[in-house]
Amino acid sequence: MDLMQKYALWLHILAGGIALILGLVSMIAQKGSSLHVKSGRIYYWAMVIIFITALLRFRPEMRLIFLDCIAIFSFYNTFTGRRLVQMKGNIIPQTIDWIALYTAFVFATIMAGIAIWAVINNVVFLWATLGFFSWRSYLIVINDWKLFKGKIAPENMHWLLTHIARMGGSYIATLTAFIVVNNKGFVPNLIAWLSPAIIGIILIVRWRAYYRAKFEKPVGSVHPVN
Repeated sequence: MDLMQKYALWLHILAGGIALILGLVSMIAQKGSSLHVKSGRIYYWAMVIIFITALLRFRPEMRLIFLDCIAIFSFYNTFTGRRLVQMKGNIIPQTIDWIALYTAFVFATIMAGIAIWAVINNVVFLWATLGFFSWRSYLIVINDWKLFKGKIAPENMHWLLTHIARMGGSYIATLTAFIVVNNKGFVPNLIAWLSPAIIGIILIVRWRAYYRAKFEKPVGSVHPVN
């Protein structure tokens, strides 16, 4: 390993540890509080470092191609989770938003291609994991493309609901990478890769349902006293 890749690896590990801790802090903290905002901001920049160092460590090896695809998936979630909050009700995508969207689409296609190759060669671990992440990536990218083009109307408080989903998805990918790297045969690889995503998606759906119901509740509604 040359010196640049060694430093990139150390920085990658450091940023990953910060993201794991502060991502959890941000999720637990009250939404909109100073703790939530500050920890979320540090989490965002830690994810930027993870993304850059993942690219710096790239080599034409299946494992690193796989991890870089996941890094792109994770960072696109983080990036759009922040950008849509900044835009809120005024959805006017900038050049950087289109670059991020098409980059995510390209890597989703790469993941899908590897998954198809894995199906043909009966590599269960690869087709199951990359098939899942490419499917999620396509859903996100297509939704954003429609939103940016004005082909779908944003739902009430869409920016907060999307922020929850995207930051949650970003954290799931980061946690997954941590578990897999440190899994020394404790659980099968397929479970290590997919269980954080399955559990995380269930939690995200519940959080979004809670806030959606909260937004739709009529102002001044009276609840019966039990």
